[in-house]
Amino acid sequence: MILVITLILTILYGIFLAWCNYHWGKIENTSEMIIGDASIKVAVIVPVRNEAKNISSFIESFLSQNYPKENCELIICDDHSTDNTFVIAQSILKSKNILNGCVIESTGKYKKEAIEHAISKTNAELIITADCDITAGREWISSIVAAFVRSNAYMLCCPVSIKSGDNIIEKIQSIEFAGLIGIGAAGIQAHQPIMCNGANLAFVRKIFNEVGGYSNSKSESGDDTQLMLKIDRKHPGRIAFVKDSRAVVFTHAISEFSELWNQRKRWASKIPLTLSAFTISIAILAWLVHSFLLIHLLFGFRQASFLVLLLPWMIKIAAEMKFLKSINSFYCEKTPFWLIIGIQPFYCLYVVATGIISPFAKFKWKGRGLR
Repeated sequence: MILVITLILTILYGIFLAWCNYHWGKIENTSEMIIGDASIKVAVIVPVRNEAKNISSFIESFLSQNYPKENCELIICDDHSTDNTFVIAQSILKSKNILNGCVIESTGKYKKEAIEHAISKTNAELIITADCDITAGREWISSIVAAFVRSNAYMLCCPVSIKSGDNIIEKIQSIEFAGLIGIGAAGIQAHQPIMCNGANLAFVRKIFNEVGGYSNSKSESGDDTQLMLKIDRKHPGRIAFVKDSRAVVFTHAISEFSELWNQRKRWASKIPLTLSAFTISIAILAWLVHSFLLIHLLFGFRQASFLVLLLPWMIKIAAEMKFLKSINSFYCEKTPFWLIIGIQPFYCLYVVATGIISPFAKFKWKGRGLR
């Protein structure tokens, strides 16, 4: 009985990943297209909290952009930092005489209020939100604007990549994150938005205000996905994924498991509050697949031959490898098949534990204890 249930679940999981792979492949890769119109007024908004170690490198990334300075402004909104982030940011902008940049203090309590406050200070047509710990190439803003002009979309979800070192925890994050970006992109292409990442997101300011911004948000995080779903409900089909290598931003992996565990608890805690019924169904399927694979591994060997025992694992691994290979070809990265195979039992345990504990556990976010 366990084997039958496990096989059914892994087949459904494999079908879902095949669906994702199909729609990911349908997204046009515009990396070689010529970037044209640079007349769109853009505001890059960066909410920051205790980012003293990252703020300098982010500002350098902004200064390196080839988008016309007269059409692009930087608004750094400090979310009640307890370090000297605000002072450092002000000092850099002043020392480099950055006239199209400013640092303001948030009047709200969380990241979403910081973004809303910053948006209220600009008249730019297109808003780009980013995290302070990202780095970007010179054509980051230009490529997003080009996608905006081509697609006529109201929201653009853009690619994010995690840089990993030799640390096994970092490598696992890089693999997992690539998959999540691909799933989010596929959902958008299929007009079934699942998730997006606020570390690299763009939207029309007028539409943001029209849908009420982050109003009625039910969680401290996950607001970017909530905003995406609000825009999709009001303007179906007006969300696009930017499959352009020039639009990729890079962030560093978390090296400590305790920090990674805390982050995943935060991510999982928002699922019932922020996501669509379709997304919640996929999350439940993923959790059940990993749960029954563990049960199958622990008890199935008593009832089945070695080959039958391996069958559901083979289905899962093959589906994941196929999809990840497609994603990593866009990022021009190799897919570490040996690692995907090797971490399967550990990853199943990690997914199952996260799903069980997250609804009840507290987590820390930017030095704040939340639930």
